Amino acid sequence: MAAMNENEDEYEDTEVRYEDWAHVSDWDDALKRFLPNKPYCSNNLKKGLLIRPLKSALKHKYIQLNPPGLAAFFTIDIDYKVEYAGFPEDDYLELPLFCVMNRRNSHAHLIYGLLYPVCTTSAAHEAPLRFLKAIIDSYTELLKGDPMYSGLISKNPWAEKKWRVFKLTTCMYSLNWLAEGRGGNLS
Repeated sequence: MAAMNENEDEYEDTEVRYEDWAHVSDWDDALKRFLPNKPYCSNNLKKGLLIRPLKSALKHKYIQLNPPGLAAFFTIDIDYKVEYAGFPEDDYLELPLFCVMNRRNSHAHLIYGLLYPVCTTSAAHEAPLRFLKAIIDSYTELLKGDPMYSGLISKNPWAEKKWRVFKLTTCMYSLNWLAEGRGGNLS
């Protein structure tokens, strides 16, 4: 793994640690614990968003994945027909947790989980926020995602009757691991 030396424009080798990624053992429950207690949700985005208790919101087509003030997930919006269960074969991008695909046109949301969620409040440190934004921007560009997608509402991966949902991995990743990718360097 390479780390940028702040004083120089060169990279130095550092050791990849297990703390940079982890498998989620009790997968569904572990992911749901990061969801807001009362997320925004909707079955029709043109009619607006609702605020509902989590149990009710999980039945809607669209849901807010991140609680206020925290980024535990990020979504890449793919507005073209997705092949291979929603993820292009690529040597340097990690697999998302979910590919949630529209049954009619095969457009999808690729949802990644962060091993260490990032604080997004006004009290947050700027460096992790900039790092997260750079990773999202890089993944969006490399996957040819929609750069105008706001990320607030995602296709609901627990609404499997409404979407084609593929669970592609049980891994959640640190920002460092996502930036490094599978042997490449996105930073």
